[in-house]
Amino acid sequence: MCLMVYIAAHGALRKVDWVEAAPAFYVADLSPDERRVDSQFRTGNVVYAGSYEGCGCGFQYGEYPAESYEPGELRQRRDSLDAFAKYLRAELSRVGTIEVFACWDGDQGLEPVHHRTLTPAALGAGRPSECAVRSPKDCEAGSGCHAGVCTGPGNCSSYSDESSCNVRSACAWQSAGCQWTSHCSGTVPPCSAYSVTDCANVAGCAVSVSPWPGPMRVGRTARFAARVHERV
Repeated sequence: MCLMVYIAAHGALRKVDWVEAAPAFYVADLSPDERRVDSQFRTGNVVYAGSYEGCGCGFQYGEYPAESYEPGELRQRRDSLDAFAKYLRAELSRVGTIEVFACWDGDQGLEPVHHRTLTPAALGAGRPSECAVRSPKDCEAGSGCHAGVCTGPGNCSSYSDESSCNVRSACAWQSAGCQWTSHCSGTVPPCSAYSVTDCANVAGCAVSVSPWPGPMRVGRTARFAARVHERV
């Protein structure tokens, strides 16, 4: 049984093509037998939003222990949710409030059981804090950042440790001092690059479970309606 996710707005929502060779988040017109879901929305312009799995099941994230998923599956689910959040954020600025209805396939005409108000951030994993603004405590959480920075002309800033920095006469290594500003540098990966376990320890990232009521398992009532705004 598949989770189906539908969205609608007063203006026409942008479609996102499904690519068979590289499955990912997509937005498509409804099939004729899905038209009964129109009754769930105050607005028109209803479209279907799918994950990398084709249905909405790939949007479910964080309900179960990480070891219960296949290798790479959590990353694919996180990528689908992040793409959905990015899409909603872009469309909100263009069409205003967006409505969402999620249900098991076959329940499109039934009344929703849960009602929520969401923002796109409820779906996304967050954004890791840039290295330069991290405190000494948080600097090396995750990957990409390192304590200290190599200062000086030319390519001094490219040296990531004290030993390689100091052998260049024009460069000088600045370690974290007693001031609030931390000498922390590097390029940090996006939150979606971290596992569920690591994510909670990275400054600026947060473990975001699926926005759908759940865990939603086959056999459970799972009809869910929401209005999505820029902020609640």
